[in-house]
Amino acid sequence: MNFNSEVKLKQTAQRDPSFYKVIQTLFHAEEMEKTIISNTDYMLWLEHFTSTYPSFSDTDWLYNHDNISEDDSEKVDDLIHFFHAIKAYAYRNFLPIYHEDFDTYLFISFNNIGYKIGVMAGQGSFIFCDRHDISSEYVFIDFNDIMNNKKQEHVDNINSKLDSVSGIIKELLELGVPKDTIRRRIEKQLK
Repeated sequence: MNFNSEVKLKQTAQRDPSFYKVIQTLFHAEEMEKTIISNTDYMLWLEHFTSTYPSFSDTDWLYNHDNISEDDSEKVDDLIHFFHAIKAYAYRNFLPIYHEDFDTYLFISFNNIGYKIGVMAGQGSFIFCDRHDISSEYVFIDFNDIMNNKKQEHVDNINSKLDSVSGIIKELLELGVPKDTIRRRIEKQLK
């Protein structure tokens, strides 16, 4: 956050403290997401933790934190930041993010161990992590690529094709083709 942004935030805090608190929470989450994938610390913790708990969610110890250490409890709570950081990397690199019913999940690998990490949303939501066989049919994202923010080889080609599609859509709009007609045709292709 730059100096001017911080000054404006402090002025906002004086006028609307609840809004300021929300903004601070968002900034904290964003920083946490950058930090948690910047090195292998969290991944090494996850490797160790899942050797004891190969499948867990952030609600498993919701009412009984005594079964795990305070550090483990905090790290379990941080899984949501880890998930969002990996999901952002997957979006930028056109890597699969799987959706099934109320689940959104992805697969990562580290030290030849696979992990399925996701969010289940319904009346409530929870984040989960399962160790997963890396020889399965799913695409696993290498954590080292995430940590190094490595651009995947196919990104430039996909961006070029998407730019071409955007150009065609712009031409269609200029010709007077209704947006709804274009949208329906695209949705038909996506089915």
